[in-house]
Amino acid sequence: MFSGQPEPSGATDKRVNAVELLDVLYSQKSRPSLRWLRKMTAAGIIPVERHGRMLFYVPSQVVAALNRYGRFHEQERKKRRAAKIEANQTDAQSKEVDDQTSRAEV
Repeated sequence: MFSGQPEPSGATDKRVNAVELLDVLYSQKSRPSLRWLRKMTAAGIIPVERHGRMLFYVPSQVVAALNRYGRFHEQERKKRRAAKIEANQTDAQSKEVDDQTSRAEV
């Protein structure tokens, strides 16, 4: 998800604005948009500290939140995939039963 680990020094506890956060966490090539960051902040996924109208992020907290968010969605994808496979198997079994019933009638 990230280009690398955040800086290991105490710089990860320093409060930064949105543009600085993207610079700290992502390389230039893999950087998401500022719109994405604001959308994730508004959704409550990325923690933010508000000082009046200004928003500040703590990079280490953001990394932890994004890791939790990514794990949660990976678990949800696995559950949906398993449910889809189970539904397909159930449909195939019911189709077999219908085919056997129609053959018995003929």
